Amino acid sequence: MLIYSEIDHPRFRYAAEMVLMNYSGSLVFTQSREDFDRFEGPKICYDRKNELSNSFYVNPIFWNDQLIKPQSKLTPTKQGFHLCFDDKAFDVFAATFFMLSRMEEYQDNTLDQHGRFMSSKSVLHERQAYRIPLVDMWRAEVERKIAELFPSVAFRRTSFEIKPTIDVDSAFAYRHKGLKRTFGGFAKDIVQLRWTNAFHRFLCITGLKQDPYDTYAIATADAMIQSARIQWFFLLSDLSHENINVSHKSIGLRNLIVDLNQKGDIGIHPGYHRSEYAEHLHEELSRLQSILSKSVKRSRQHYLRMSMPETYRLLVHENITDDYTMGFAEDAGYRAGTALPFPWFDLILNKKTTLFVHPFVIMDTTLKNYLQLSPEEAIREIMFFKDQCKKMNLPFEFLWHNESLSEHHSWKEWRKVWNSCF
Repeated sequence: MLIYSEIDHPRFRYAAEMVLMNYSGSLVFTQSREDFDRFEGPKICYDRKNELSNSFYVNPIFWNDQLIKPQSKLTPTKQGFHLCFDDKAFDVFAATFFMLSRMEEYQDNTLDQHGRFMSSKSVLHERQAYRIPLVDMWRAEVERKIAELFPSVAFRRTSFEIKPTIDVDSAFAYRHKGLKRTFGGFAKDIVQLRWTNAFHRFLCITGLKQDPYDTYAIATADAMIQSARIQWFFLLSDLSHENINVSHKSIGLRNLIVDLNQKGDIGIHPGYHRSEYAEHLHEELSRLQSILSKSVKRSRQHYLRMSMPETYRLLVHENITDDYTMGFAEDAGYRAGTALPFPWFDLILNKKTTLFVHPFVIMDTTLKNYLQLSPEEAIREIMFFKDQCKKMNLPFEFLWHNESLSEHHSWKEWRKVWNSCF
């Protein structure tokens, strides 16, 4: 496919590749009017001055190295909601670039208490448009229009797929905690007169009862029924207030990681660190690689904490190729406007990187703790997004935790919510 444009810039080329990611052929860019006129195959004209004949036309907005600032509003169209840039004609390339580059996260410094970008600060917040995979809708509409002009053009079809991911913040509730934490737990139970909890702790430690957080066989079996492969992310940081994981030296934890590696994929869950993140990331990644005796290429940030572009740059530096942090903590929805993975574009360096971003649409703690939904209400919310992905042939990727399957304490009756995801 030939693309004629007055713009010759890495940002535009990336945008074109993302909008046309399902095109089965190659993309060729030109600034030659003569070459464009002579070309007889499928072609796109992206020029403010000329709407060239026999081509799919998109009217560009002004591109430069400065941040594009869209108006924070949406207008309804027959195809859904379109993002409006400065009251000009809709530019699918600029809009897609804005969403996938996460440009608004470079601009907005209003974060929550954990330093996270919130759905309420998104340009898509109006009319809750973050609940719609807008970028995927735009892409599908472009494909439809191009196919009308050039019937011989072929686009690859995306497919609906169940994609479970599980963060293991605390691998076990009672077991493998070490003598100091185990006796400390018993002492706390006794001081607070939590006799039932102390009794359950004793049964689990002595092996007379299964640890409530040991839900790995359940999760694996449920995923296998749907031929789904779980992405596991393990927290291996040093113990702190926010990092309450089992020690990376624990034989029980190490055996668990090795076992799950045979049934799913293992990634690092970098700890909650307010400083010296790079040093901690390298150390924790090395711990996981030592346990598995192989390199680790996947990650998801603990508490979904990340900052643009620093976090992603550090991941690239550590040879991480796939990150799964792209989602909201306080609400469900499409943070980047898409359900499909996409390569991260570094806005400062103006280049596409080797890091692929895998968005998730919904998280267990979002449903229970932030939205405060009942299990039945949570299931309805899940079915809304699941049915949406199924209708549009998109992957349904969700974030869960091993303790959420435990039916333990506040998670009672939430296993059926997990089951509704499949």
